[in-house]
Amino acid sequence: MVDVDIPSHGTKNDYKDYPYVIPVIEMLEAWKNKNYGQLSNYLKLMFDSKKSPGARAGECRKLFKNKILKTYEIVDVIESGCSMSKIDIKVIWTTNNKVREEF
Repeated sequence: MVDVDIPSHGTKNDYKDYPYVIPVIEMLEAWKNKNYGQLSNYLKLMFDSKKSPGARAGECRKLFKNKILKTYEIVDVIESGCSMSKIDIKVIWTTNNKVREEF
């Protein structure tokens, strides 16, 4: 349960017992820190696989430069089996001075 067994907010060190959460936190932190190279590595499937890492980072920058991540939190974690988990995240971000909230 979120906020009982697993924190809804935290750093990757807070999720040592939940290693499948760490890449999600790292991806969100890359977005928040505008680290488009690292972010594009987590989102590789969004980009042409034939492109270089630098080209993917450039495309990622185009997609995310106006989407400023403000906060995120884990809403729910469903462990369906030993190799399948679903992590629901709420993100609050701004674009064109409008606040967006997505799950």
